[in-house]
Amino acid sequence: MSASIAHELNQPLAGIASNAGAGQRFIDRGNVDLQEIRELLADIGADARRASDVVRGIRGMIKKEQMGRQRINLNDIVTNVVHILSSDALLHWCELKTSLDTNLPMVEADPIQIQQVLINLVVNAFEAMPETPVSTREVEINTQQNADGAVRVTVRDYGVGISPETRSRLFSNSFRPSGRLEWGSPSLARIVEAHAGTIDAESAETEVHDSILPYR
Repeated sequence: MSASIAHELNQPLAGIASNAGAGQRFIDRGNVDLQEIRELLADIGADARRASDVVRGIRGMIKKEQMGRQRINLNDIVTNVVHILSSDALLHWCELKTSLDTNLPMVEADPIQIQQVLINLVVNAFEAMPETPVSTREVEINTQQNADGAVRVTVRDYGVGISPETRSRLFSNSFRPSGRLEWGSPSLARIVEAHAGTIDAESAETEVHDSILPYR
């Protein structure tokens, strides 16, 4: 999970540094616009709270506590993940797309923990496609409501896929991955299962799906 934690902390910390630098430049130019300074301070405060939420979520996972459950729309989590990982997508020459169910029901979940799961899956989807032609190198995050009212989130890539033998052990405690290092991490399964959901993978010749469900 270290990769997902680093991504989540780097984004608000970079925002804090950028806004603090902008504020210093405004002061140095000698013509201070108080409204601009207020907006910069508000952004710094928001980023600081976001970094604090990430640390809180990590502490909760380590202590195996149920932290920060609230009613959320998973589309908001997906949108935030896309924002966090947009620069990573560019570095991997990959298009990061979404297909979101606009009528998605609210679910009860810890937004920080669910965000960590999605970041982990998307980062590994990027890593799975070094040999995929750039023209077809994309990752799509899909949300939908199942017929039974459950909510499904799917991360799809066009990498090399996984073998049936690997798939059967992917999310078990005994799995020791190589290559796609974060794939099958038991911590992902623990987070999802703690939310009364399941996590699984499907593999075809040209695509891989990671599904999270049902989050009632």
